[in-house]
Amino acid sequence: AGLADAVAALEADADYQALALDEAAAAAFASDAERLVRRYFQLEDPTRIRPIGIELMMETEVGGVTLRGIIDRLELDTEGRLVVTDYKTGKAPHPHMEQRRLGGVQFYSFLCEQLFGQRPARIQLLYLSDPVAIVHTPSEQSSVSTGRAALSFPSGPAASMATSWPLAPFPTNRFPPVQTTEVTV
Repeated sequence: AGLADAVAALEADADYQALALDEAAAAAFASDAERLVRRYFQLEDPTRIRPIGIELMMETEVGGVTLRGIIDRLELDTEGRLVVTDYKTGKAPHPHMEQRRLGGVQFYSFLCEQLFGQRPARIQLLYLSDPVAIVHTPSEQSSVSTGRAALSFPSGPAASMATSWPLAPFPTNRFPPVQTTEVTV
C-alpha cells in the first residue's frame, strides 16, 4: 500500500509528468522503484538512522575556491558522529575498484570537515541494485589528498573545459555551469 501511495503522489508531480512515460514505461519505472526500495531495506533498518540532512546542499570556500556538493544523506551515528551516505542505483564495483568509487563521498567528507570542523566517522555508498554497502573510515591522509585534488581542479587542464562545457540538458539540473572558481560534485 505504501508504494502504491508513493506512485500515485509521483504521478501528480510535474517533473514526473514531463517524462511523458507511456503505460509500459510507467509500469517499468514503478517496478524498478519497488525493487530498489526492497533492496534498501536489506541494507539497513531506517528506524535506526538519525538523519540531520537529506539532499543537503553544502558549500564553502577554501583557498579562494568555492566548493559545493549535494549529500544524499548526512546523519549522526549512535555516538553522535557524522556519517555521509550516498545512494547508488547501479551495480556495485568489483572489490578492487571500490576505492575509486569513494571519491565523491570523500569529497563530501572534506566538505563536512571544512564546514563543521568534524571529519565524518564513516562514509558509505549504498548500492541498491545488488544490494551492497561499501563503508570507509576517512583518514587525515584521505582528507588532505581530497582537499588538494579539489583545490587543484580549477587551475588544471580541465578548467577551460569547466567554463565552456555546458551541463547536459536534463529536467532536474538546477545548477549553473561550473566556473573556474567553483568545483561541483
